[in-house]
Amino acid sequence: MSLMLEVKNLKKYFPVERGIFRSSRGFVKALDGVSFKVEKASTLGIVGRSGSGKTTLAKLLVGLIEPTQGEIIYNQRQIKNFRKEVQIIFQNPYQSLNPKMRIRDILREPLAIHCPANKKNFKNMILMTLESVGLDEGILRRYPVEFSGGQRQRICLARSLILRPKFLILDEPVSSLDLTRQVEILDLLKSLKDKFSLTYIFITHNLALLKEISDSIMAIDKGRVVEQPL
Repeated sequence: MSLMLEVKNLKKYFPVERGIFRSSRGFVKALDGVSFKVEKASTLGIVGRSGSGKTTLAKLLVGLIEPTQGEIIYNQRQIKNFRKEVQIIFQNPYQSLNPKMRIRDILREPLAIHCPANKKNFKNMILMTLESVGLDEGILRRYPVEFSGGQRQRICLARSLILRPKFLILDEPVSSLDLTRQVEILDLLKSLKDKFSLTYIFITHNLALLKEISDSIMAIDKGRVVEQPL
């Protein structure tokens, strides 16, 4: 197998500011020298307690924040902007969708940004993506408030898949769902991985859950890797 992602000595320090002039009084080392590799079409599970640096790592990987130091090499090149190829699913589907937008507009938005020349195919792309996550055309005129947590997470998945990425960062994607919905979403993720040859990083605090979906597991604590992939 070939490498999809390589992370080298990744660090993220946040300044601690105090006083009326907000002067720096040191740093919080959210990530402090994290390195790992992810093979194509595999799932790397990352486990850690609250505050271990998991979500900071996820945000760095998709470019939502800049690293203090280190390299992120995607498909053998150092990345700058790769949001079309790498997408992220966050923990809370209730906060991840704009409540003022209809589902059709939520799914059209990334297409309009990244594929404006392909406008005539937007509807077919949306319908095919909805079918892949177990939803149908009837939801398109509705708003996020009309759906359950499990349905919203499927919509979040559809939004992430609409651009046909090859890599998904899954940050606690089922932790806010009940056990039945968790099983459904996990089964869906496994099916999507096979169907689209996806590569995953699956981040959670639940080691038992990771063993169900991951090819290898890495543990982090206080911003450092404490256990290399098993």
